[in-house]
Amino acid sequence: MMNQNPAKEMTNAEIYQSILDVRSLKPEVRMASLQLIQTIFKRLGPERSTTEYLPYLLNASKYTEKDWALILGNISKIDITHFQISEISRLLTEIKFLSELDSKVVRNAFSSCIGAFAQYNNDEINDTLIPNYVDELLKAEWDLSQMAALAIIPKILYHISNNITKRLLESALPLCESETSIVRYSFVRMCSEIVGMLNEPEAVKLFESVLTLLEDTSISILCETSTFFINYVQRLQDRYKDAIDPLNTLMKHSSWRVRCTAIFSLKSLFQNVKVSFEEFYQFLQIGVRDKEYEVRMATCQQLPFVSKMRDIDTKRMKEMIELLSKDSNQHCRTTIASSLP
Repeated sequence: MMNQNPAKEMTNAEIYQSILDVRSLKPEVRMASLQLIQTIFKRLGPERSTTEYLPYLLNASKYTEKDWALILGNISKIDITHFQISEISRLLTEIKFLSELDSKVVRNAFSSCIGAFAQYNNDEINDTLIPNYVDELLKAEWDLSQMAALAIIPKILYHISNNITKRLLESALPLCESETSIVRYSFVRMCSEIVGMLNEPEAVKLFESVLTLLEDTSISILCETSTFFINYVQRLQDRYKDAIDPLNTLMKHSSWRVRCTAIFSLKSLFQNVKVSFEEFYQFLQIGVRDKEYEVRMATCQQLPFVSKMRDIDTKRMKEMIELLSKDSNQHCRTTIASSLP
Protein backbone atom coordinates (compact mmCIF):
# COMPACT_ATOMS: atom_id res chain seq x y z
CA MET A 1 0.00 0.00 0.00
CA MET A 2 1.23 3.54 -0.75
CA ASN A 3 2.52 5.60 2.17
CA GLN A 4 0.10 8.42 2.85
CA ASN A 5 1.01 11.95 3.83
CA PRO A 6 -1.35 12.76 6.74
CA ALA A 7 -1.38 16.41 5.70
CA LYS A 8 -2.58 15.50 2.20
CA GLU A 9 -6.09 14.25 1.47
CA MET A 10 -6.19 10.80 -0.03
CA THR A 11 -7.31 10.47 -3.64
CA ASN A 12 -10.25 8.29 -4.64
CA ALA A 13 -7.81 5.77 -6.09
CA GLU A 14 -5.91 5.60 -2.79
CA ILE A 15 -9.15 5.18 -0.83
CA TYR A 16 -10.18 2.35 -3.17
CA GLN A 17 -6.80 0.65 -2.82
CA SER A 18 -7.00 0.97 0.97
CA ILE A 19 -10.35 -0.79 0.95
CA LEU A 20 -8.93 -3.62 -1.15
CA ASP A 21 -5.90 -3.91 1.12
CA VAL A 22 -7.94 -5.45 3.93
CA ARG A 23 -7.68 -8.66 1.88
CA SER A 24 -3.91 -8.48 1.73
CA LEU A 25 -1.97 -11.50 2.94
CA LYS A 26 0.74 -9.17 4.22
CA PRO A 27 -0.07 -8.28 7.86
CA GLU A 28 1.62 -4.87 7.68
CA VAL A 29 -0.43 -3.87 4.61
CA ARG A 30 -3.67 -5.15 6.16
CA MET A 31 -2.95 -3.35 9.45
CA ALA A 32 -2.22 -0.09 7.62
CA SER A 33 -5.55 -0.39 5.83
CA LEU A 34 -7.43 -0.99 9.08
CA GLN A 35 -5.90 2.16 10.54
CA LEU A 36 -7.72 4.13 7.83
CA ILE A 37 -11.24 3.08 8.83
CA GLN A 38 -12.09 6.54 10.16
CA THR A 39 -10.76 8.24 7.02
CA ILE A 40 -12.72 5.94 4.73
CA PHE A 41 -15.94 6.42 6.73
CA LYS A 42 -15.51 10.16 6.46
CA ARG A 43 -14.93 10.08 2.70
CA LEU A 44 -17.73 7.66 1.88
CA GLY A 45 -20.26 9.15 4.28
CA PRO A 46 -22.50 7.35 6.77
CA GLU A 47 -24.86 5.75 4.24
CA ARG A 48 -22.27 4.14 1.96
CA SER A 49 -19.98 3.33 4.87
CA THR A 50 -22.60 1.34 6.76
CA THR A 51 -24.24 -0.33 3.74
CA GLU A 52 -21.20 -1.01 1.52
CA TYR A 53 -17.83 -0.52 3.20
CA LEU A 54 -18.55 -1.95 6.66
CA PRO A 55 -20.03 -5.28 5.44
CA TYR A 56 -17.07 -5.64 3.06
CA LEU A 57 -14.59 -4.80 5.82
CA LEU A 58 -16.05 -7.27 8.31
CA ASN A 59 -16.23 -10.12 5.80
CA ALA A 60 -13.14 -9.43 3.74
CA SER A 61 -10.54 -11.50 5.53
CA LYS A 62 -9.80 -14.13 8.14
CA TYR A 63 -8.75 -11.63 10.75
CA THR A 64 -6.63 -12.36 13.77
CA GLU A 65 -7.67 -11.46 17.31
CA LYS A 66 -5.38 -8.43 17.07
CA ASP A 67 -7.02 -7.38 13.79
CA TRP A 68 -10.52 -7.53 15.27
CA ALA A 69 -9.44 -5.44 18.26
CA LEU A 70 -7.91 -2.88 15.89
CA ILE A 71 -11.06 -2.78 13.75
CA LEU A 72 -13.28 -2.19 16.78
CA GLY A 73 -10.88 0.35 18.21
CA ASN A 74 -10.96 2.38 15.01
CA ILE A 75 -14.73 2.02 14.59
CA SER A 76 -15.10 3.43 18.11
CA LYS A 77 -13.25 6.57 16.98
CA ILE A 78 -15.63 7.29 14.10
CA ASP A 79 -17.41 10.62 14.52
CA ILE A 80 -21.09 9.63 14.51
CA THR A 81 -22.33 13.15 15.26
CA HIS A 82 -23.97 13.50 11.84
CA PHE A 83 -25.14 9.91 11.49
CA GLN A 84 -28.83 9.15 11.30
CA ILE A 85 -30.11 6.83 14.01
CA SER A 86 -30.83 4.23 11.33
CA GLU A 87 -27.18 4.38 10.23
CA ILE A 88 -25.88 3.96 13.79
CA SER A 89 -28.31 1.09 14.26
CA ARG A 90 -27.00 -0.52 11.06
CA LEU A 91 -23.43 -0.12 12.27
CA LEU A 92 -24.24 -1.77 15.60
CA THR A 93 -26.06 -4.60 13.85
CA GLU A 94 -23.10 -5.24 11.56
CA ILE A 95 -20.62 -5.60 14.42
CA LYS A 96 -22.95 -7.54 16.71
CA PHE A 97 -21.57 -10.94 15.68
CA LEU A 98 -18.25 -9.95 17.26
CA SER A 99 -19.89 -10.31 20.68
CA GLU A 100 -19.91 -14.06 20.02
CA LEU A 101 -16.16 -14.42 19.53
CA ASP A 102 -14.42 -16.33 22.30
CA SER A 103 -11.70 -13.76 22.90
CA LYS A 104 -11.25 -11.55 25.93
CA VAL A 105 -9.31 -9.04 23.83
CA VAL A 106 -12.08 -8.76 21.25
CA ARG A 107 -14.78 -8.67 23.95
CA ASN A 108 -13.04 -5.77 25.70
CA ALA A 109 -12.68 -3.91 22.40
CA PHE A 110 -16.33 -4.57 21.57
CA SER A 111 -17.60 -3.27 24.92
CA SER A 112 -15.33 -0.22 24.70
CA CYS A 113 -16.68 0.51 21.22
CA ILE A 114 -20.27 0.56 22.47
CA GLY A 115 -19.18 2.64 25.45
CA ALA A 116 -17.55 5.17 23.11
CA PHE A 117 -20.83 5.69 21.25
CA ALA A 118 -22.63 6.25 24.56
CA GLN A 119 -20.24 9.10 25.33
CA TYR A 120 -21.87 11.24 22.65
CA ASN A 121 -24.75 11.61 25.13
CA ASN A 122 -27.31 11.57 22.36
CA ASP A 123 -30.72 10.99 23.95
CA GLU A 124 -32.02 8.73 21.21
CA ILE A 125 -28.86 6.61 21.28
CA ASN A 126 -28.62 6.35 25.07
CA ASP A 127 -32.34 6.12 25.84
CA THR A 128 -33.30 3.59 23.19
CA LEU A 129 -30.69 2.29 20.77
CA ILE A 130 -27.87 1.16 23.09
CA PRO A 131 -30.13 -0.04 25.96
CA ASN A 132 -32.15 -2.20 23.56
CA TYR A 133 -28.91 -3.49 22.02
CA VAL A 134 -27.44 -4.45 25.40
CA ASP A 135 -30.73 -5.92 26.56
CA GLU A 136 -30.81 -8.21 23.54
CA LEU A 137 -27.29 -9.39 24.27
CA LEU A 138 -28.14 -10.06 27.93
CA LYS A 139 -31.07 -12.22 26.84
CA ALA A 140 -29.19 -13.99 24.03
CA GLU A 141 -28.69 -17.74 24.15
CA TRP A 142 -24.95 -17.42 23.64
CA ASP A 143 -22.90 -17.21 26.83
CA LEU A 144 -20.29 -15.09 25.05
CA SER A 145 -22.88 -12.48 24.04
CA GLN A 146 -24.11 -12.33 27.63
CA MET A 147 -20.54 -11.76 28.80
CA ALA A 148 -20.11 -8.98 26.25
CA ALA A 149 -23.27 -7.28 27.52
CA LEU A 150 -22.07 -7.51 31.12
CA ALA A 151 -18.81 -5.88 30.05
CA ILE A 152 -20.67 -3.04 28.30
CA ILE A 153 -22.83 -1.99 31.27
CA PRO A 154 -20.02 -0.42 33.37
CA LYS A 155 -18.92 1.57 30.32
CA ILE A 156 -22.33 3.14 29.67
CA LEU A 157 -23.72 3.56 33.18
CA TYR A 158 -22.79 7.21 33.56
CA HIS A 159 -24.51 7.99 30.26
CA ILE A 160 -27.91 6.39 30.78
CA SER A 161 -30.83 7.34 33.02
CA ASN A 162 -31.64 5.71 36.33
CA ASN A 163 -34.75 4.06 34.88
CA ILE A 164 -32.77 2.48 32.07
CA THR A 165 -30.14 1.35 34.56
CA LYS A 166 -32.86 -0.41 36.55
CA ARG A 167 -34.17 -2.08 33.39
CA LEU A 168 -30.76 -3.38 32.33
CA LEU A 169 -30.01 -4.65 35.83
CA GLU A 170 -33.31 -6.53 35.88
CA SER A 171 -32.21 -8.26 32.68
CA ALA A 172 -28.72 -8.91 34.07
CA LEU A 173 -29.70 -10.31 37.49
CA PRO A 174 -30.78 -13.77 36.22
CA LEU A 175 -27.26 -14.32 34.87
CA CYS A 176 -25.97 -14.86 38.41
CA GLU A 177 -27.71 -18.25 38.09
CA SER A 178 -26.16 -19.09 34.72
CA GLU A 179 -25.05 -22.69 34.25
CA THR A 180 -21.76 -21.36 32.87
CA SER A 181 -19.24 -20.32 35.54
CA ILE A 182 -17.54 -17.73 33.31
CA VAL A 183 -20.89 -15.94 32.89
CA ARG A 184 -21.42 -15.97 36.66
CA TYR A 185 -17.90 -14.60 37.08
CA SER A 186 -18.61 -11.88 34.51
CA PHE A 187 -21.76 -11.02 36.45
CA VAL A 188 -19.89 -10.62 39.76
CA ARG A 189 -17.17 -8.65 38.00
CA MET A 190 -19.79 -6.29 36.58
CA CYS A 191 -21.35 -5.92 40.04
CA SER A 192 -17.96 -5.01 41.50
CA GLU A 193 -17.43 -2.36 38.84
CA ILE A 194 -20.82 -0.68 39.01
CA VAL A 195 -22.02 -0.94 42.62
CA GLY A 196 -20.24 2.30 43.50
CA MET A 197 -22.24 4.12 40.80
CA LEU A 198 -25.69 2.95 41.87
CA ASN A 199 -28.43 4.30 44.09
CA GLU A 200 -28.96 2.37 47.31
CA PRO A 201 -31.93 0.21 46.19
CA GLU A 202 -30.07 -1.04 43.12
CA ALA A 203 -26.84 -1.57 45.08
CA VAL A 204 -28.71 -3.66 47.66
CA LYS A 205 -30.27 -5.76 44.88
CA LEU A 206 -26.83 -6.56 43.55
CA PHE A 207 -25.67 -7.40 47.08
CA GLU A 208 -28.53 -9.85 47.50
CA SER A 209 -27.70 -11.50 44.17
CA VAL A 210 -23.99 -11.80 45.02
CA LEU A 211 -24.92 -13.47 48.33
CA THR A 212 -26.43 -16.36 46.37
CA LEU A 213 -22.98 -17.08 44.92
CA LEU A 214 -21.21 -17.63 48.24
CA GLU A 215 -21.61 -21.39 47.82
CA ASP A 216 -20.38 -21.32 44.22
CA THR A 217 -17.85 -23.95 43.18
CA SER A 218 -15.73 -21.45 41.25
CA ILE A 219 -12.77 -20.09 43.23
CA SER A 220 -12.46 -17.10 40.87
CA ILE A 221 -16.07 -16.11 41.54
CA LEU A 222 -15.63 -16.34 45.30
CA CYS A 223 -12.44 -14.27 45.21
CA GLU A 224 -14.25 -11.61 43.16
CA THR A 225 -17.03 -11.40 45.75
CA SER A 226 -14.51 -9.89 48.18
CA THR A 227 -13.88 -7.08 45.70
CA PHE A 228 -17.63 -6.56 45.41
CA PHE A 229 -18.02 -6.30 49.19
CA ILE A 230 -15.25 -3.67 49.32
CA ASN A 231 -16.99 -1.49 46.74
CA TYR A 232 -20.43 -2.12 48.24
CA VAL A 233 -19.36 -1.01 51.73
CA GLN A 234 -17.48 2.00 50.37
CA ARG A 235 -20.65 3.01 48.50
CA LEU A 236 -23.01 2.41 51.46
CA GLN A 237 -20.83 2.86 54.53
CA ASP A 238 -23.76 2.86 56.94
CA ARG A 239 -24.53 -0.69 55.79
CA TYR A 240 -21.07 -2.11 56.45
CA LYS A 241 -22.55 -4.72 58.78
CA ASP A 242 -24.15 -6.34 55.71
CA ALA A 243 -20.72 -7.63 54.72
CA ILE A 244 -19.73 -9.20 58.06
CA ASP A 245 -21.54 -12.53 57.75
CA PRO A 246 -20.56 -13.06 54.08
CA LEU A 247 -16.92 -12.36 54.97
CA ASN A 248 -17.11 -14.90 57.78
CA THR A 249 -18.41 -17.43 55.27
CA LEU A 250 -15.50 -16.72 52.92
CA MET A 251 -13.00 -16.91 55.78
CA LYS A 252 -14.12 -20.49 56.50
CA HIS A 253 -13.93 -21.67 52.88
CA SER A 254 -11.87 -24.77 52.07
CA SER A 255 -9.75 -22.87 49.50
CA TRP A 256 -6.84 -20.88 50.94
CA ARG A 257 -7.10 -18.48 47.98
CA VAL A 258 -10.65 -17.55 48.95
CA ARG A 259 -9.69 -17.15 52.62
CA CYS A 260 -6.60 -15.13 51.75
CA THR A 261 -8.50 -12.79 49.42
CA ALA A 262 -11.18 -12.26 52.08
CA ILE A 263 -8.74 -11.41 54.88
CA PHE A 264 -6.67 -9.22 52.56
CA SER A 265 -9.78 -7.19 51.68
CA LEU A 266 -10.44 -6.05 55.27
CA LYS A 267 -8.35 -2.87 55.25
CA SER A 268 -9.92 -1.63 52.02
CA LEU A 269 -13.41 -2.75 52.97
CA PHE A 270 -13.50 -0.95 56.31
CA GLN A 271 -11.55 2.13 55.19
CA ASN A 272 -13.33 5.29 56.44
CA VAL A 273 -15.93 3.09 58.17
CA LYS A 274 -16.58 3.24 61.91
CA VAL A 275 -16.10 -0.47 62.46
CA SER A 276 -15.59 -1.56 66.06
CA PHE A 277 -12.59 -3.47 67.33
CA GLU A 278 -14.73 -6.54 68.05
CA GLU A 279 -16.16 -6.55 64.54
CA PHE A 280 -12.68 -6.34 63.01
CA TYR A 281 -10.95 -8.64 65.49
CA GLN A 282 -13.21 -11.59 64.70
CA PHE A 283 -11.61 -11.89 61.27
CA LEU A 284 -8.06 -11.53 62.60
CA GLN A 285 -8.77 -14.27 65.12
CA ILE A 286 -9.71 -16.65 62.31
CA GLY A 287 -6.85 -15.62 60.04
CA VAL A 288 -4.08 -15.89 62.64
CA ARG A 289 -4.86 -19.57 63.21
CA ASP A 290 -5.21 -20.50 59.53
CA LYS A 291 -3.22 -23.57 58.50
CA GLU A 292 -1.88 -21.81 55.38
CA TYR A 293 0.93 -19.31 55.92
CA GLU A 294 -0.29 -17.09 53.05
CA VAL A 295 -3.49 -16.42 54.99
CA ARG A 296 -1.54 -15.74 58.19
CA MET A 297 0.70 -13.32 56.29
CA ALA A 298 -2.36 -11.50 54.94
CA THR A 299 -3.64 -11.30 58.53
CA CYS A 300 -0.38 -9.67 59.63
CA GLN A 301 -0.80 -7.01 56.97
CA GLN A 302 -4.19 -6.00 58.39
CA LEU A 303 -2.84 -5.17 61.88
CA PRO A 304 -1.87 -1.52 61.23
CA PHE A 305 -5.56 -0.79 60.63
CA VAL A 306 -6.31 -1.68 64.27
CA SER A 307 -4.12 1.20 65.50
CA LYS A 308 -6.73 3.65 64.16
CA MET A 309 -9.43 2.29 66.49
CA ARG A 310 -10.32 3.72 69.89
CA ASP A 311 -11.71 0.64 71.64
CA ILE A 312 -8.71 -1.66 71.18
CA ASP A 313 -8.35 -4.62 73.50
CA THR A 314 -4.59 -4.31 73.97
CA LYS A 315 -4.29 -7.58 75.88
CA ARG A 316 -5.77 -9.66 73.05
CA MET A 317 -3.80 -7.77 70.42
CA LYS A 318 -0.57 -8.32 72.32
CA GLU A 319 -1.30 -12.05 72.51
CA MET A 320 -2.01 -12.14 68.78
CA ILE A 321 1.21 -10.30 67.92
CA GLU A 322 3.23 -12.64 70.12
CA LEU A 323 1.62 -15.65 68.44
CA LEU A 324 2.48 -14.33 64.97
CA SER A 325 6.01 -13.40 66.08
CA LYS A 326 6.59 -17.07 66.93
CA ASP A 327 4.98 -18.39 63.75
CA SER A 328 6.60 -21.49 62.29
CA ASN A 329 6.89 -19.74 58.91
CA GLN A 330 9.72 -17.26 58.45
CA HIS A 331 7.72 -15.13 56.01
CA CYS A 332 4.99 -14.66 58.61
CA ARG A 333 7.52 -13.62 61.25
CA THR A 334 9.08 -11.13 58.81
CA THR A 335 5.66 -9.77 57.81
CA ILE A 336 4.52 -9.19 61.41
CA ALA A 337 7.79 -7.40 62.17
CA SER A 338 7.41 -5.08 59.16
CA SER A 339 3.69 -4.51 59.80
CA LEU A 340 4.07 -3.19 63.35
CA PRO A 341 4.35 0.57 63.79
